[in-house]
Amino acid sequence: MSNVPYRQTPLGVRVLLTLLFLTIAGIAQLRIADQQSATQIHQSLQNSLTTFAVARTLNGVISVAQGTELAIEPAGVGISLAVGEVLDPINDLIERFSWVMLASSTSLGIQALVLEFSGAKVIGVLLTLISLLMAGYLWLPAKTGTTPRLLLSRALILLCFIRFSVIAVVLMNHQLSAAFLNNKIVESTEILQQTTARIEKLEARSS
Repeated sequence: MSNVPYRQTPLGVRVLLTLLFLTIAGIAQLRIADQQSATQIHQSLQNSLTTFAVARTLNGVISVAQGTELAIEPAGVGISLAVGEVLDPINDLIERFSWVMLASSTSLGIQALVLEFSGAKVIGVLLTLISLLMAGYLWLPAKTGTTPRLLLSRALILLCFIRFSVIAVVLMNHQLSAAFLNNKIVESTEILQQTTARIEKLEARSS
């Protein structure tokens, strides 16, 4: 068996790691990022559900309007036009769009549940406790508690992933949505609402 002694971590590295572990322990108890992420998910979910509801409403209006006929007289010649023939492709497109928005809403709902789980008090307590233990182990002799130290380091990595990964994903998604999607979703919702009103007027005239 080798008699080579365990190497102690340099003092500067131990100080930096201690500060890192103490920072993790402190951040684990803060819920500022959790509240911001929850607010962003709620807003995105509300927008997505609103757009889905408007799309399904338009889909229903079009389905009703497809059974009507319009009598027009271009150049004095009477023509009967089946509205369904014109609106059928549009109706299929609107229906597919509504299912996309439903899938988006479901994804946001799952994110909200996972975010709530990652912010559970027990997760924060465990993360804080393990971080403090890891900071303490840095100042013990290198060969002290090698196996527990290894297990604690793995647990720390896992808990950090659970605690912070969802928040990071939500914040990143929000920034991307704010830059590229939110305005388009609002515009699409307004267009769908306007289209619904026009088709309802068209149906009323043909009745």
